Amino acid sequence: MGTFSVKNEIAPAQGGQTITVEGDITLENSDALRQELLAMVSNGGAVHLIASNVEKIDLSGLQLLVSLQKLLQQENRTLTFEIIYSGDAQSLVECSGYSSLLR
Repeated sequence: MGTFSVKNEIAPAQGGQTITVEGDITLENSDALRQELLAMVSNGGAVHLIASNVEKIDLSGLQLLVSLQKLLQQENRTLTFEIIYSGDAQSLVECSGYSSLLR
């Protein structure tokens, strides 16, 4: 099973938080990652998600990020992304059609 880690930094002065995800964002761990992310974003405010040192990402991982973005939009909140992909992951994002959503 792929591993991941998640850190959350809340910045009340800026009215938001920064969440950093490292490791794998794949089907194997998407449920656990989704639960962690939903718990973290329940604090309210804007969210900046940094996905760095992402070793693997698949379509379910991309869908997880987009669904999180849609959830926050429904709550009139913003989610911005800073994602650092490997070469293979970048190709997947471009082919999937999600690249314009994950900016």
